[in-house]
Amino acid sequence: MTSRLSTCALALCLVRIVLANDNKPSGDVYTEGVRALDDHKFDAAVTAFTDVIHREPKSAKAYYNRGLAYGNKGETNRAIDDFTSAISNDPKSADAFSNRGLAYTKKKEYDKAIDDFNTAITLKPDSATTYLNRGIAYSETHKFKQAIDDFSKCLDLFPGNSDATFRRGQAYLEVNELQKGINDFTASIQLSPDSENYYNRGLAYCRLGDFQNAIADSTESIRRLPHNPDAYCTRGIAYAQLGKLDNAISEYTQAIQLEPKSPRAYYNRADVYLKEDKVDNAIADLTEAIRLAPSHAQSYYMRSDAYKQKGEKVKSAEDLEQAKKLGREVVSEGK
Repeated sequence: MTSRLSTCALALCLVRIVLANDNKPSGDVYTEGVRALDDHKFDAAVTAFTDVIHREPKSAKAYYNRGLAYGNKGETNRAIDDFTSAISNDPKSADAFSNRGLAYTKKKEYDKAIDDFNTAITLKPDSATTYLNRGIAYSETHKFKQAIDDFSKCLDLFPGNSDATFRRGQAYLEVNELQKGINDFTASIQLSPDSENYYNRGLAYCRLGDFQNAIADSTESIRRLPHNPDAYCTRGIAYAQLGKLDNAISEYTQAIQLEPKSPRAYYNRADVYLKEDKVDNAIADLTEAIRLAPSHAQSYYMRSDAYKQKGEKVKSAEDLEQAKKLGREVVSEGK
């Protein structure tokens, strides 16, 4: 699943929250700190809020804002410590819980993040941003149904939020609700017609069996971002399903040139080589796919079949046994 989670996006969200808060401790130093945050001068903000904390050791808002500055500087552990101090001094601060949840998300400590988002939502149930961020954490822990519910709640509170629309589309793909995913990506394209939206809608079309639309969307994704190997792979799958095997091989080869460590591209190209009775080429690609992804059972299973076609019974049996040990999982669309 393509992920939009980025430190930059989270950091900008943190700044907006502090600037919306009008209840400030007294003093010009605090005001200087807020102004520094507004100007993205995070070192200066840390200095100012540290000064405030020395003067007012129980100032929840000073800890909170210094946590924002640390978060924007990429000092996530310090941000968490400051949000924790803010919560200790103001246990009803929904923003402190929400932003500590963001910090935990950056650290990929998703269970802790979800706990904090839960508390933040209890304290402030109308925060679209918190629902969005909890949805991201649910997605990262493969709880896609819960993620869909949270993205939908975010959209109820903030209609037209392109990030929630896109992410809900991704979650729909993960639970195989393909048409709903297509609907969301179509809406997301209207809001933000970028390569990622076209790629994901193309992938949904491909899984749905609408290969012409899959090719059209993959082509548009490539036009907007020419170096996306996944889009070439998806277009290759669509061509292969339409029987255009030479086109498919060309697409997979381009994907490999862009990302030589892509087992998906080698696996899919091998599948086409087998259809063209180019068994040696298929074995070479499957061997590389296995080197890159040694736990991919289907690569062993396919190579077993290729060795069988060559009459190499021992190698075929060895690969088949290895595929069984790994669960012989069929990977949808070469993933």
